[in-house]
Amino acid sequence: HNNNLEERKCCIIRKVVENHQSNNNNEHGEDDYNKDKEEYGERKGIISKEKGESSKDTTTTLQQRCNNSNYLTQKIRNCQDLEELFELHSEINNYFYISFYWAQVSGFMYKESERQKIRNNPGLLKPLVESTLDSSTKLNHPRYLAMIIHAIANISSRTRVSIIDSRKVWEALKSNIVKEAEADTFFGARNSATILWAFAKMNQR
Repeated sequence: HNNNLEERKCCIIRKVVENHQSNNNNEHGEDDYNKDKEEYGERKGIISKEKGESSKDTTTTLQQRCNNSNYLTQKIRNCQDLEELFELHSEINNYFYISFYWAQVSGFMYKESERQKIRNNPGLLKPLVESTLDSSTKLNHPRYLAMIIHAIANISSRTRVSIIDSRKVWEALKSNIVKEAEADTFFGARNSATILWAFAKMNQR
């Protein structure tokens, strides 16, 4: 039974790539990603579409949320080391930004001093891991999934240390990928390639 389940997961993940090969020209650039984020927000009810709301009010509300989102995202990207990043994480712990925290940690792995911090203390990532597990049911956007999985694979590869609760995190993320693939969610060539690279890097199936 377990083998059949794993084979089914592999087939579904491959399906993500095969189903969208004809849409390669729609890879997510920065502008496409922002548009994609807004559309996904509407589907999940993040952006209010209440009856009677004027188009002007809708545009203003959306702009305010995008501005706030861009500001917080930039704050994450401006962090210079793990300590500064996790200090910010303790203040702003929202599932929407989890993928950006992971991406920033991954970026730090090009510095030997930051890699050594994780080697010496793998528990340093525990707050982010816990946030990821606590919010796992909300982490369904293909772009977010690709960012997180790529970051975890890169961190583990460069430090040669498995992140804390690695198995739980991988299972949660794989489950979300399968769920979105079964729902025919558009992953795009770039996100699909990123996910497959991370799975191969970590010998995941």
